[in-house]
Amino acid sequence: MKKTFEYDDKLPSLPLPTLEHTLERYLDSVRAVVNDDEYVRTKKIVEQFAKGIGRELHEQLKADIEKHQARNWLAKWWDEEIYLKWRLPIAPTINMMGFSCLLPPKVDSQLTRACIHIYACALVFETIYEERYPISYRGKYPLTMYQFKHFFNTCRIPHKECYELLSISK
Repeated sequence: MKKTFEYDDKLPSLPLPTLEHTLERYLDSVRAVVNDDEYVRTKKIVEQFAKGIGRELHEQLKADIEKHQARNWLAKWWDEEIYLKWRLPIAPTINMMGFSCLLPPKVDSQLTRACIHIYACALVFETIYEERYPISYRGKYPLTMYQFKHFFNTCRIPHKECYELLSISK
C-alpha cells in the first residue's frame, strides 16, 4: 500500500503561466457572458492591462515565487486568501468531517451521534498519522495530499492582517 504523502515531493510543479496565457483564458471565459460590444471593450482593457500594470504585477508575482522557491505558484496565495485572511471561526463554517447521512437524527440521539463522530475523526486521524489514508487520484494521476497534514494538530495564530498556521505533525 502506498503511503499518503508518497507522491507529494515527486509531483510536477505548477509553474506560473505567462501573462499572455492568463489573459487569453480570461478573454475566453468572458466571451461566454458578454455581448459583442462588451467583448470589444473588455479586450481593449485587457490589452492596456497587459502593457502596463498587468506586466508589472506579473513580474512582482514571478519575483515572489522565485524568492520563496515555490513549486506551486498558487499554493501560498490560496492558503493566505482562502484560509488565513478569513476572519470567521472555522468550526461552524467549515466542515471537513461531516457524515450526517450515516446516522439519521432521532430524538435523544445527540450523544450517540457525537460519539460516532468523535470515533470517525479518531480513525481518520490515525490513518493520516500513520500515512495509511488513501491517496486521491484524478484518473491515473495522483494528487497532492499536502492539505491532509493540516486536518489535525493545526491552529491559526492571529496576526493583524493574516493568520499564521501552526502545525504539529511528524
